[in-house]
Amino acid sequence: MNNHIVTEPTGLMKKIALEALKGHWKEMFIGIGIYTILTGYVKALLDMLFPNYQVMELYGQQVQYNTTFVGNIYEVLLTGAFMYGLALFMLTFFRTKKTDNKLLFEGFSMLGKTILLQIVTTIFIFLWSLLFIVPGIIAAIRYSMAFYILADHPEYTVTQCINESKARMRGNCGKYFVMILSFIGWAFLASFAQELIIAPFSGAGLIIGNIIGIIPLVFLYVYVKTTETVFYELLTQNLVVMVPDQHVQDQGVNPGNMVNANYEIHEETAAPKEEPKADSFMDKVSDIADNAADVVSDATDKLAEVQENVGDKIDDFVPDTLEDKIDDIIPDDAKVADGAPDVPVQVYEAKAEDVATDAPAPQDAAEVPAAKDIVAEAPSVEDIVGETPDEFVSDAPAAADDEKID
Repeated sequence: MNNHIVTEPTGLMKKIALEALKGHWKEMFIGIGIYTILTGYVKALLDMLFPNYQVMELYGQQVQYNTTFVGNIYEVLLTGAFMYGLALFMLTFFRTKKTDNKLLFEGFSMLGKTILLQIVTTIFIFLWSLLFIVPGIIAAIRYSMAFYILADHPEYTVTQCINESKARMRGNCGKYFVMILSFIGWAFLASFAQELIIAPFSGAGLIIGNIIGIIPLVFLYVYVKTTETVFYELLTQNLVVMVPDQHVQDQGVNPGNMVNANYEIHEETAAPKEEPKADSFMDKVSDIADNAADVVSDATDKLAEVQENVGDKIDDFVPDTLEDKIDDIIPDDAKVADGAPDVPVQVYEAKAEDVATDAPAPQDAAEVPAAKDIVAEAPSVEDIVGETPDEFVSDAPAAADDEKID
């Protein structure tokens, strides 16, 4: 397994997701809506039907909270199965452009493995969160591909899914974080629309209002999960973005780093060209946003790298037999569901402006010589003739010598 670094910008991934969703919004809304109701609203309904209120003192005040046993059991036993079904549903849609809501329930055919994967990842994220919020977020990002990997490889053990997710996300945590962060504006709008829808309802009608109110959130979730699927496909190189002059890049040269080999040497020094200024205010805002995204991405990757090193040291203290015991908890006769369809690598042809200009080239740009370097290395007159221009002229025959020759 190669640790592929995703270099495609977030805007391009979202564009690919929107193009995949064209003509399929209705089917995807139904599928994601079923998942949202089964994972979130059913638990909330169980909490209401089987309440178990407890009182605790917090900062000198008594706070009442619901610790219903039924809702928690439902969440622990079924969330993993539905997450596996959602990953399988999304991969099948993106690869075949077909939706099958039955795939959302495929996790029940391997219930033991999905429950264990959900519990183990939740425990790891919780333990990292005890250190601080940021390590917990990074841990959640590192394990975010575990269910996608299980959907592609249902024969994998829980440990294999977690380790492969960690390995594939090494160096990609920042890109994933920026991708998710780019939806924050849409999240505010969807939440605001939900509040407007729920506002007229009260009492028993509030349940109906909540069901109607999830409509904008489901549409947003369809967009987010499709973009996340694009990220996974790029991560595993099942999706390849073709850019202009790809045949040149295949030879190890980035077209943006190529220079023209034809030069005219002039004695005068050309005045430096002024850098083009931003055409509008929005261009400046876009540049600032891009720079901020790069800073956040780099910082997240560095924090993830530190956390990875700490995690490796912690793993050294965990005996391998413990991981084997975790995998042995799953019954041997557990039925393995069919994985996502195995299709050839998809190719997306992107325009030049859609591709990040700062994406690393296959070869270092420093290997391509600049114009001034080529001119500086050009052979001089002394190297060609063996003499300086003055000596060469002084050795030329005079007019009298020309007459003698005649």
